Amino acid sequence: MAALNRVILIDSYLPGIFEIKANDHTNLSGTNASGKSSTQRLFPIFLGVNPSKIVPKSRYSFEKFYLPNLSSCIIFEYTCHDQSAKHVILSCGTDGKSICYRFVDKAFDPEDFIKSKKGNLCEFHNPNEIGRHFKIKNIDCSSVLNTSEYRAIIQNDKHVINKPNHHKKLRNYARKYSLCSQHHSIRHIEKLVGAVHSKKGKIKSIKIMLGSILEEDGIKAPTIKLNPKNIERWAKTSVNIKTLSNKERDVNELLQLNNELSSLEDNLSQNKINLN
Repeated sequence: MAALNRVILIDSYLPGIFEIKANDHTNLSGTNASGKSSTQRLFPIFLGVNPSKIVPKSRYSFEKFYLPNLSSCIIFEYTCHDQSAKHVILSCGTDGKSICYRFVDKAFDPEDFIKSKKGNLCEFHNPNEIGRHFKIKNIDCSSVLNTSEYRAIIQNDKHVINKPNHHKKLRNYARKYSLCSQHHSIRHIEKLVGAVHSKKGKIKSIKIMLGSILEEDGIKAPTIKLNPKNIERWAKTSVNIKTLSNKERDVNELLQLNNELSSLEDNLSQNKINLN
């Protein structure tokens, strides 16, 4: 089954190589400010959530906090739709501000990222140069991708990858690296996961999320055409009905008196016949 297997941080806010298993029960424990929340916030990124949205407003940017060094990167190792192991490298762009992604056609191996060792200390390859390193080792990998391209590939979002302005490389990457088979898609999954993971999965938030999805897909809410005169007539009718409802007790009393009067009239008529 396609799934995220583990998340690996290399030279990130935690030094060295730090790994979290995602395909089984995992317990993150530690003192306050030890990095528990910072670590679990990374999981939605794998499904396409924009990294900038997971960092609290009171903190540094995603790049400064999670990718503080030239050799910093975050690895998502996963099982693809065809049951093969892949991993994707998230790192800073050459400008130091943008986020870039690169798919790799194999399971994660720390030796691919370690440039040299001195005792327990490791020097890591710069992620921006990792493509050349993989090519030397005959490891197949994608070109550098931005967040929108990565999201489209991992979700097999045909709405994006089939656009005429996109190169066919996105379709080829989706067939090779997506969580979905060619005939399926998990478009918008990042919105649902992001809402639930951020503990904002309330009805109001879900409505806003669904509205955003419909708007993004170009689906407009149906318009209802009403005649103003009909609305005015319905309003008057409603007022009249409400007025009668308030007079229901009086109406019932009048009906009862009318029945009693009719009964008395019948009795008088009968008595008149008898007297004659």
